[in-house]
Amino acid sequence: MSRYLLRSAKYLVQLVLLLTVLFTVMLLTGTAAGDSPAEMLFSTKGALMAALLLAVAAAYPSYGFTSRRVAADFTADREKIVRAMDMGGYVPGETKDGVMAFHTRNALKRLWRMGEDTLTVTPVDGGVMITGLRKEVINAYYRLGATI
Repeated sequence: MSRYLLRSAKYLVQLVLLLTVLFTVMLLTGTAAGDSPAEMLFSTKGALMAALLLAVAAAYPSYGFTSRRVAADFTADREKIVRAMDMGGYVPGETKDGVMAFHTRNALKRLWRMGEDTLTVTPVDGGVMITGLRKEVINAYYRLGATI
């Protein structure tokens, strides 16, 4: 549960940063609809926006992260798994208790994702389980499916 709350808080920070940049650009270019920053943030509209941000951030870990099973042999196909992850821009991290971890090679991606860039590959009956960010897991699933 604590990991869920941490991921939710990180996503809330990302949303707030993104909206801050968006509002700043709107104000600097004069495309804001006449609202001052105080009117946008400290009004009923601002309270509604804050509530919506909190709701989206609270739900994010449940739809932003997933797991997919791939039919592969963890030990026999290890090199193919590492090669497929490398093709997707991931480098091997630590392997602990039979779980391989991969991190994105791109430092900016890792910074933007606030450290939530890890894909784990775990042996399960009749295959391996890939766990991490939904988009990256789906990409890795198809790369591994094509490689193995």
